[in-house]
Amino acid sequence: MAISGRRQARTSWSRTCTWVLAGALGAMVQCSDGDRSRAEAPFRHVLLISIDTCRADRLSCYGYRRRTSPHIDELAREGVVFENALAPVPVTLPSHCTMLTGTNPPYHGVHDNVDYRLGLRNVTLAEWLKKRGFATGAVIAAKVLASRYAMDQGFDAYLDRFDSEKSEVGIPQRIGEEASREALRWLEANHGKPFFLFLHYYDPHQTYAPPEPFATQYKDDRYAGEIAYVDRCIGQVVQKLKQWDIYDQTLIIITSDHGEMLGEHAELSHGFFIYRSALHVPLIFRLPGQRGGRRVEQLVGIVDIVPTVCALAGIEPPAQLHGHDLSGFVNGGPLPPRDRLVYCESLVPTKYDTQGLVGLVAGGWKYIQTTRPELYDLVRDPGESHNLAAQEQERAAQMRQRMRELLDRQLRRDGDGSRLQAEPGEVRRLQALGYVADAAVQEHFGFGTDRDDPKDVIGFHNKVVMVGHMLHTKRYAAAERLCRKLIEARPNYCGTLAHLGHAVALQGRHEEAIPYFEAVLEAWRDPDRHDQIRTTMVVEASVGLGRAYRRRGQLERAEGFFRQAIEIWPELTKGHLALGTLLLDQGRVAEAAPHLRRATQLDPDHTGAHHRLADALLSLGRHAEAQHHYRRALALNSDLAEAHSHLADALRATGHDDEAVPHYREALRLKPQLTETREKLGAVLEALARSAEARAPQPMIEDSSAGGRD
Repeated sequence: MAISGRRQARTSWSRTCTWVLAGALGAMVQCSDGDRSRAEAPFRHVLLISIDTCRADRLSCYGYRRRTSPHIDELAREGVVFENALAPVPVTLPSHCTMLTGTNPPYHGVHDNVDYRLGLRNVTLAEWLKKRGFATGAVIAAKVLASRYAMDQGFDAYLDRFDSEKSEVGIPQRIGEEASREALRWLEANHGKPFFLFLHYYDPHQTYAPPEPFATQYKDDRYAGEIAYVDRCIGQVVQKLKQWDIYDQTLIIITSDHGEMLGEHAELSHGFFIYRSALHVPLIFRLPGQRGGRRVEQLVGIVDIVPTVCALAGIEPPAQLHGHDLSGFVNGGPLPPRDRLVYCESLVPTKYDTQGLVGLVAGGWKYIQTTRPELYDLVRDPGESHNLAAQEQERAAQMRQRMRELLDRQLRRDGDGSRLQAEPGEVRRLQALGYVADAAVQEHFGFGTDRDDPKDVIGFHNKVVMVGHMLHTKRYAAAERLCRKLIEARPNYCGTLAHLGHAVALQGRHEEAIPYFEAVLEAWRDPDRHDQIRTTMVVEASVGLGRAYRRRGQLERAEGFFRQAIEIWPELTKGHLALGTLLLDQGRVAEAAPHLRRATQLDPDHTGAHHRLADALLSLGRHAEAQHHYRRALALNSDLAEAHSHLADALRATGHDDEAVPHYREALRLKPQLTETREKLGAVLEALARSAEARAPQPMIEDSSAGGRD
């Protein structure tokens, strides 16, 4: 990491902090790699807290008009508040990759959610601290940071499975209080030794639904209410640190992965533009024993967290870093240069075949490279509303050249295994959450002029997001109407074609969906468009076509599309279930059973998969297995009349007539029109009556011929 032009801080506050921290830092510098004697130093622990989707200006310590963050404010009063900290990407996964590696997205290679994983050649802060004797743990509050994306590198415990879930918008997440409880459980077991804990809260992400009393207190600003709720949850953790007497042995960092646009620049949430509201995040360092606070106006980024933690811990940082060491603001050491560059990007617009957005912030100016470049004077125009690229052409050209040089240095072209196939369930959850989920980003960085400018498609983007919400909330007719308008505007965007196909099919008009799903597959077969289309869109379209052709009675074509779906995505639950059900209904039971069994393995909680597998096993005479899967289906949904009736059949086949009776009766209660079940119940009751009569003791009859003997 090349850092030039550093200056010595000369404030009396810095000299005081140097004196306070000298013992701790000195002791730690003397520790060799992996030397557990660090456990005796005052500075033993690191707690990194990331509040997902937290605009800095919604914290009261950053000037918000309401007291949203009293517990964070306390840390701010005792620590260093960086007033001008930026995230690199307005998207959760890539921004957290930067937070934990100290490298920019062009280098670590992650540019979006679900389509990427953190390549193993990247070095995380957890890996670096673990090698030096720290216990490492992470508490994750949303599946977008699940270990599937290789974010668990270096963590002894990566707690991304939830005891309870809040998923109003379709994506599994851990509510704030559950995240705090999980963190405290881990700390209970590890606070006696040096530790690094990464604690993630997700609540401020859409939708905004804080619990009481915050829902009432912030009914006019639910987003701020979510932040206030998370602040209380953070307070629970800090209070425990104090009770365990380790608060003054713990470096605490508060930050976020990105902000929220809240309608500014016409963007409703985040992910598309790279304006300040989407990138300005809190960054607070509270050091052990620190009592006097300080506010720093100089430009910094969350890319600086890794080198700063290493410096404060007296540890040599990893070789490859793009962040700067900020410890000089705390201990009076060298400071980063004032003319430093902070990189930012969003490739999300490329999903619509537009240019991407890449930006640089330096010296009070911000440059955004795209089809029509943008330049902003952040001192006079913090809202970035006046594009000065035409007036300040020389400055724009200089910053464009610096952008090219940065990308030449940092852009990795070896792939590093960072691309990942998104799973269908993940895509649906992201779609419900407001992300553009049916297309993949294209990794071009905005220097061409032959593609549309993202600024020209923000209205289209917002409507695509609306369609996702409509489908998730089952407003299929409204989604259909909006999709038809979107297709008129951009007929080549396959995401809208796929959405329209689903909206029509979900209204029961499966055959009408055929041309839209076929258009998706046609685009996928086009070499020029193939890479832009997510595999999940293709398999969903294939299943949709299979269902439509089955409705038409064209069973062979339906089977072909179902098989295509699972050939492309072998772990597609709905594909195996659809194919297995088709085969079963054709009487091809032996062929159906393996697909239905695979569906239950892929999704153990899928009621329909257990039900249809049980039907197949019953037909094959494997009655005990059939009973198991019927019982599993009924445990998931006890209102399945046919499952009760067929379970009773399987029980009778194994000689358990008495157990069959209540299931026949429950089936008839749920569906009185099941004539055959009524007949079976009558038959089994009659059989049980005969059996009971046969087992009844016979009365003794006196033999009269034996009487009268003398």
